[in-house]
Amino acid sequence: MLRNFRRVRNLKRYRKIVGVLARHGFGSIFVNLQVDRYLPLPPRIFKQSARPPSLTAAEHLRVALEELGPTFIKLGQILSIRPDLFPPQYILELSKLREQAPATPWEEIHALLKKEYGDSLETAFKEIETEPLGSASLAQVHAAFLADGSPVVLKIQRPNIRHTIEADLDILTDLASLAQRTSWGKVYDPIEIVTQFAFTLQNELDYHREGINADRFRKNFRHETHLLIPEIYWDLSTPLVLVMERIEGVRIDHLDELEHQGFDRKQIARHAARIHAPAAPPEAGARLAIDDFGTGYSSLTYLRRFPVDILKIAKDFIEPSSSHRQEWAFTGAILALGKRLGLTVVAEGIEEPAQLERLRAMGCELGQGFLFARPATLSELAAAGRLEARGPVVGQASDLSDPRASAESAA
Repeated sequence: MLRNFRRVRNLKRYRKIVGVLARHGFGSIFVNLQVDRYLPLPPRIFKQSARPPSLTAAEHLRVALEELGPTFIKLGQILSIRPDLFPPQYILELSKLREQAPATPWEEIHALLKKEYGDSLETAFKEIETEPLGSASLAQVHAAFLADGSPVVLKIQRPNIRHTIEADLDILTDLASLAQRTSWGKVYDPIEIVTQFAFTLQNELDYHREGINADRFRKNFRHETHLLIPEIYWDLSTPLVLVMERIEGVRIDHLDELEHQGFDRKQIARHAARIHAPAAPPEAGARLAIDDFGTGYSSLTYLRRFPVDILKIAKDFIEPSSSHRQEWAFTGAILALGKRLGLTVVAEGIEEPAQLERLRAMGCELGQGFLFARPATLSELAAAGRLEARGPVVGQASDLSDPRASAESAA
């Protein structure tokens, strides 16, 4: 009865979601799930629209998710790291959602700030830049200066998104329940995917939790000289605005800029591996900064408080033909982290025998690939006999059996 009530309550949003996806050529999804049996929607809304030839199917999916707003942009970001669910061209397009989401106009952001701070907005902040430093699916960040001139950033939640997100999660739960009955659903467990997605999304909306995670991480790593955690200004933060210390730097995945500014990428990889598995003394040089604690998983010691059983190594980190050894260094760090926290570690995207050999040498026991939806032991994957050898793995397995050695060999 409650589920039926939710469907009626969210009927307008259902119509929007079905209409947008059908217009971009994905109406067959709802037809195959027989959504029309449960919703009073006009039959024409499910019909496939002819896709303009200027965009590929993968581009249409990305654009559709952008049109549907924060929940679906965030969903696309998460799906962009699931090569077991989508072919490469879709992963490439969905990964663009991680780079920059459309910004909310300053007028709407300013109205939200006025509502949060009232007359104290002008006294609390000497200046707030109207152009965002970056915009994500759920929030955008603006540089600002406090009354005393201290540089800070404001992480501002997008206005009026909570109601839409609540409706979207209800709808995704409904769709996952229908998909669970299909042969695809029996393999990929969409209900579990949506459950984990909802958990992550709700955590990211909780700025109080994010601030606590940052403070806890800073305390736990207070003796680490090569890690920067921004201070949280609790007296100025609100449920919709998180005020934190501004840290200038270069994104760790902007490799060309790191080299242009003279950073030693080998040294950065060494620091990252040592922070995940402390055993070696710190060295001089670049410092790492972490500024996003929204999911609750950022603090390694805080990790045990959540229902996490598995750490997954992304496909990019075990690419056998990679010209950079940092990826394998991070693989070693993740394996060490899993061992330290007593978690199962699964390597994703295994497609070649060389990957199996190297992962075995590093102490990894479980993996999965495009043809293997569920995690299996490396021996089981090898026995399946469907892995193709495309070329040698960069580096030697023997020099990466230990995470510290893997970091030192990163180039």
